[in-house]
Amino acid sequence: MAFATRVVFGNRVVPPKELLAVVDGTGQAMFDASVSAKMSASAKAGTLLTTAPEGLALPSGCRMGASNSAASRAACAGILVCVARAGLGVRAEVAEWLCNSLNAGAAPQLPEAGALGEDASFDATSASSVSAAIAAAAAAGLEGGLTADEWTVICSSHGAAAGIAAVAGSAARELAVAADVAAALSVEAGRLGNDVATDVDSATVTAGRAASSSALRTLTMASSRIGAGPATGAAEVHGAARDEALAGERAARLEVNAGPEAAAPNAPAGGKKGGKKGGKGKPQALALAPRPAASLAASCRAIVASAAELLDGAAFRRGLVAGAAAGAAAAAEPVAPIRVPMGASAASQACVAAALHALAAVQSAVAAVAAEAASSAAALDTDEAEAVAAAAVKEAARQARAAEFAAADAERKAKEAERVAAMSDKEREAYEVAKAKAAEKAARKAAAKKGGAAAAGAGAAGAVNPAGVGRGLFELRLRLLAERPCPAATTPAEAAAAGAGAGTAPSLSEAEWRALLPLGAASPALPASGRLAAMATQCVQAVGAAGADAKIAKGTRDYGPQEMRVREPVFAAIRSVFKRHGAVEIDTPVFEHRDTLTGKYGEEGAKLIYHLADQGGQLLSLRYDLTVPFARFVASHGLDKIKRFHIARVYRRDQPQMTRGRYREFYQCDFDIAGSHALMVPDAEVISVACEILGSLPIGDFQFKLNHRGVLDGCLELAGVPSGKVRTVCSSIDKLDKEPWADVREELVGEKGVSPDVADAIGRLVQRRGEPMALLAELESTSVFSGSDKATSALAELRVLFGYLEALGCLHRISLDLSLARGLDYYSGVIYEAVLLDGAVAVGSIAAGGRYDSLVGMFSASGAKVPCVGVSIGIERVFAIVEAKARAADAATKALSRPPVDVFVAAAGGGVPLVERLRLCKELWAAGVRAETPFKEKLERRWLENALEAGYPYMCLLGESELAEGKVTVKDIANTEQVTVDRADLVATLSRFGVPVDAMEAASRARELAGEGPGAKEAVAASAAGEA
Repeated sequence: MAFATRVVFGNRVVPPKELLAVVDGTGQAMFDASVSAKMSASAKAGTLLTTAPEGLALPSGCRMGASNSAASRAACAGILVCVARAGLGVRAEVAEWLCNSLNAGAAPQLPEAGALGEDASFDATSASSVSAAIAAAAAAGLEGGLTADEWTVICSSHGAAAGIAAVAGSAARELAVAADVAAALSVEAGRLGNDVATDVDSATVTAGRAASSSALRTLTMASSRIGAGPATGAAEVHGAARDEALAGERAARLEVNAGPEAAAPNAPAGGKKGGKKGGKGKPQALALAPRPAASLAASCRAIVASAAELLDGAAFRRGLVAGAAAGAAAAAEPVAPIRVPMGASAASQACVAAALHALAAVQSAVAAVAAEAASSAAALDTDEAEAVAAAAVKEAARQARAAEFAAADAERKAKEAERVAAMSDKEREAYEVAKAKAAEKAARKAAAKKGGAAAAGAGAAGAVNPAGVGRGLFELRLRLLAERPCPAATTPAEAAAAGAGAGTAPSLSEAEWRALLPLGAASPALPASGRLAAMATQCVQAVGAAGADAKIAKGTRDYGPQEMRVREPVFAAIRSVFKRHGAVEIDTPVFEHRDTLTGKYGEEGAKLIYHLADQGGQLLSLRYDLTVPFARFVASHGLDKIKRFHIARVYRRDQPQMTRGRYREFYQCDFDIAGSHALMVPDAEVISVACEILGSLPIGDFQFKLNHRGVLDGCLELAGVPSGKVRTVCSSIDKLDKEPWADVREELVGEKGVSPDVADAIGRLVQRRGEPMALLAELESTSVFSGSDKATSALAELRVLFGYLEALGCLHRISLDLSLARGLDYYSGVIYEAVLLDGAVAVGSIAAGGRYDSLVGMFSASGAKVPCVGVSIGIERVFAIVEAKARAADAATKALSRPPVDVFVAAAGGGVPLVERLRLCKELWAAGVRAETPFKEKLERRWLENALEAGYPYMCLLGESELAEGKVTVKDIANTEQVTVDRADLVATLSRFGVPVDAMEAASRARELAGEGPGAKEAVAASAAGEA
């Protein structure tokens, strides 16, 4: 039961298992000489006392002895951490004595029955006895006793409370994992409904819920026993228990590692003044800074809540399996809540009581889970025995039928032999060929049937699964029973049962299940180290990996060679347009700090951000788009002007619609202009770039819907929408392209709290769209927005923009649409999105963007604004259209199924070795020709036939004569033209035939940039001379 963090012994950092493994008795605590030296150096000289100093009351009869109490040993472990801190005045001998006592299995034995967590009732007196007993035992066990400082450090209840709480939290976390096994047993035994197949991708699902759902799904994988019975809700209950236990354990770990600190000189601590010497024989007391009790108490509350969830769930499922009503299912005692007096003077003692209470709650839950596992496993044993008996009867009947069939088959074969003997040689030869084919087909069919049956009914080592339980659960039961020694057989029947195999062996008893759970006592049948949580985790991982369906995550897809052949030229076309407009390419990390992304995408977008788990203290999230990272990039690098493009993947936790190009992982192609420029010129170029890209792709006719946030805000202002509701109203208006106004109005009134009159006013204003110049003139002439300065200014900007778009030849693509809202919070000016006018493929918007002048300032320490405008091409939706058209055309052209190379290099005859074909390929590759050859030393005729069928446009043949004369035969397969040329003229001949030759410009450019290309050194020298 080791911590998942590190523990400090003085100034030495050690793995936690060296500390808390002693609680389970599975390891030894260690203490080296360097820590001893530091502790001894910091220890203060003082009188050794065998009894407690004045003011420390101790219970009578305390001593160290053999103890299996987890609470007592955990308290010792926690105190060991406290005393091993340099600066508290504790000698190394004290820590070593505690360490050796724990390793020897000793712990304090207290006279109070309830002091060590045997029940759920504690008071401050019994709590104080835990650490006081350890101090008294240490004084008795060490020669001369303890100093006053050592008495004070050990008797401070912080170490004992933190140690107990940490062990309780660790036990609760492991029990939540083990409880999944008990729940799976109950589902199988009671043939209950499987409620773990729900979508765990929802934004509300916690890490614990996802882990429990995955474990239960794997344990019951391929089960034939899942029925239509009542659902257990185990995934939800255990998920909550996992989360609460983990939170409690983490808080307790922090308290263990924090430990007590010496108070400042002459500062009050614990209600007493430090630094004052007593009379003769009364040593000075060490003043310890009090630690707040709130954190440790909250940790204990979370652990108790986790234990209560597990206990109630186990009792409920036992009732379901037994057929009892849900109300009568809970047979276990409920766990009482913890109430700790935060402001009391005895708060530290109360924390010990709370920790003991938490540990007792976990022990109660352990008993409930063990009882559930034992009863459900016993029910499965009964079903397995019945299944084995039924299988035996069925096997006997099968053998009888087989004997009858064998006799009939022998008779049939005899008659068949007589008929074959009467055949002619030609008839007999045809008969033998047909018989061989039939036998081969029958063998394949039998092998497939046998393999499927073996996969369905076998587990590890070919064991039979007679009851048909889930793969994961069956594998785990085999592992558990494999570690359990066979009981001594007293009768032949018992011996036969013991040797019948793991599949029919009796299940573990309740005591054996309890020994496998956290805090369980060692069992003679199973080793103490065989913890169920660890075994379950290993089994789930192994079975999950072996039984995985090779599925990909929801909302993602694989791209095969044919898809990539479509995507590559589209990406190239987009990148070419970006570069023609003078943009430079950048890239940013795929994840950002969470604060960078949150608060930028509106109430709908915020729900779709993928948040990563805590990464060593950093809260990170996957990027939602490329715009916010670009704004952060501009601020981070102090840029005031840049025209950039970025092609990369982004991630959204949306509901995917794969056929419409909506994924959770997808590419965006962004083009943005940052910096102060003439009014609306950058906006016009950005829209022009998008029109140029979409117009160059085979997607059909499209249109840009365009609006201005100033116009939209003016509409809402004139309609009477309060300023605090503008953004949430915008998110509803943004749905008008998918929903009718009646539905949007209902949402505004029913969910957003907008009055009906205001909603009607909004509808009258925003439901206007049309040709840009005509609608703009109408809005200006009717003075609709005369009451809004913001809207009037926006209309003036739109008039300037439309003039530039007309000059750029893009205005015919624009529709002014006052309902366009774009639900992202960072837009501040013009907004637009492109939609297809051809309804053959419904994919939604294919490009969108707008102006965002304030976003960069959010990341700048000075708040300086950098005006920006950009557009993002929804490339996945474009690909959905292009791929559909390409596949339709491929039926006739076979363009997608052709080989990715232009030249197939083959050998004419068997005298040309593979090395010569590779040498010729190297010459072609060096010249930029795409070529390949089979990796076979000798090419059979079928290779040439396959090359012709595959669709290679050209072929280079090397024969023995060509090789000797330095020539190559080139074949233009489509035109059936063939010519033999000198090897030196091969590339020129291929080029004349139409083979594309890539002169590897990219590689040459890379060498040139690195100063290694042709003329690069001269250029560098000339530049240096010019600078001089």
